[in-house]
Amino acid sequence: MGERGRNGRGQGAGRVELIVYGCGTQGRAIIEFLAESGRYRSLRLTDDNRDLWGEEISSLSLKVTPPVDAFPVGPQAYVCTIGDNRTRQGISAALNAEGHIAQAVRHPSAIMATSASLGAGSILMARVVVNTESRVGAGCLLNTGCVVEHHCEIGDFVHLAPGVLLGGGVKVGEGAFVGLGAMVLPGLSVGSGAVVGAGAVVIRDVAPGATVAGNPARNLRGRPLP
Repeated sequence: MGERGRNGRGQGAGRVELIVYGCGTQGRAIIEFLAESGRYRSLRLTDDNRDLWGEEISSLSLKVTPPVDAFPVGPQAYVCTIGDNRTRQGISAALNAEGHIAQAVRHPSAIMATSASLGAGSILMARVVVNTESRVGAGCLLNTGCVVEHHCEIGDFVHLAPGVLLGGGVKVGEGAFVGLGAMVLPGLSVGSGAVVGAGAVVIRDVAPGATVAGNPARNLRGRPLP
């Protein structure tokens, strides 16, 4: 389920059991704040990686289980914490098709304006700011310290890396990735599936599927998308 912007620890998913799909490095950062938030009755951890099955997240005394064990019969609340956009989208589509329910989650220090919205299954990490009337789509990952200024529109399954700054009115298309510390000037668009390199300063629209980098950001021709 998605949510509207409200400050405070007690909003959103409520005291339910939550299945966390993805227990790699990105997933563990999210698992830690979910466990500390007090918003969930319990957490159940799962991953496709067989090497992680049975591994205990020592700080939480929770073990990683295979997906078939984590999702019993009946709809379950879940969040997919995998950093790769395509993988996160594929897993979410499969779980949704089985009737499971994606939950939007956010770190207690994340701030959303009352008029902002967060799509189902999206994740706000520590110190993220989503400002007035901005809309964040489903299955997005907004990493540590991102700032999404007023009236931005972020499509589904976007990943904003730590420290990204989107000026007011920026549009980011579905499946795009914006790298560490990149800035996108107000009113510009980053197309679906585009990649913006770390530290880039985007001063003009980025075409769908393009890869750009540098200050100012320029197209990197012939570079394959990840």
